Amino acid sequence: MVRTGFSFLKLRIYEYHSSILRLRALFSRSRVRVEEFCSSKELPTFTKQREKHDRKLCHLLSKRSPVNSGSFLKDKWVMNLSSKELSALERSSLEKGLKFAIAPRKIPTAEIVAVVEDSISQLDDDRRHLVRAEVSSILRRAKPPPKNIQKDVFNALLALKKDPDRLVLSADKGNCVVVMDKQQYHDKALSLLNDKSTYAVLNSDPTSKTQRKLNKMLLNLKKAGRISDSTYKMLYSSNGLCPHFYGLPKIHKPGIPLRPIVSFVNSPTYAISGYLARILSPVFANTDYTVKNSCEFADFIRDNTLDACEELVSFDVVSLFTKIPVDLSVKVAEE
Repeated sequence: MVRTGFSFLKLRIYEYHSSILRLRALFSRSRVRVEEFCSSKELPTFTKQREKHDRKLCHLLSKRSPVNSGSFLKDKWVMNLSSKELSALERSSLEKGLKFAIAPRKIPTAEIVAVVEDSISQLDDDRRHLVRAEVSSILRRAKPPPKNIQKDVFNALLALKKDPDRLVLSADKGNCVVVMDKQQYHDKALSLLNDKSTYAVLNSDPTSKTQRKLNKMLLNLKKAGRISDSTYKMLYSSNGLCPHFYGLPKIHKPGIPLRPIVSFVNSPTYAISGYLARILSPVFANTDYTVKNSCEFADFIRDNTLDACEELVSFDVVSLFTKIPVDLSVKVAEE
């Protein structure tokens, strides 16, 4: 039995290696085709646009003195709204941005293994064993990345993190880092939550009840043949967490209010929300009343001209998502 198992494993490894070689060859051929297409079709457009933006940037910088330019960049990336002044070291540390990752001193083996085990839980036994063997081999050879932060910068960031009176947040728009007094943040957040026309106080946490209701619905869909067993396992919720509320400061608005965000990550409905979004996205993407992003809108408006009797207007809806009726949203999605 042991010899048979090893022979079977070797055969599987050979098949996977063959598949990898075929995919690498296909990738190389496809990459060459893409590069040839981009070189012949897109390079002139790319060069023209780059030169245009370079000229625009040089024109803007020429209007600023060196002192004002540096001050502008500092205010752009770090905004201090707290009652305490930021030291030069604290400011320069925050200018790295909230996405800056400090290199770990050692490989986080336990965290990597936990993530891998969660990811391969839906695979069959043979494929799980192969993935574990590959990950184990990689972890044995892995070495910690080189140090990417100086000690004084690290200590400055650590002091900000431990400061009981201040919070370091991301701005609602852009990559600006905002420093606020914790009490100021709490007051702004409570002013949103105290709006009784939008929020209501609950007597108990409905997370467990929602999870049971969701899992029962998924089981009924599976029994009715509406979803597959793999989809059922993917959407099934266990140990779901209550969604949490937080706010992002709108530094471009007077008074710097908070944009309310309710994060459903790891909540019972998180997986099924993404599943439904993938189904509904193509439906709304094909309408004449939506744009994918600002670049798509710019392309659209560039090719259109306004008549003398026409005007272009922009409307900003206050608290858009919280004002959309849930029943109406469900009805539109069903139709």
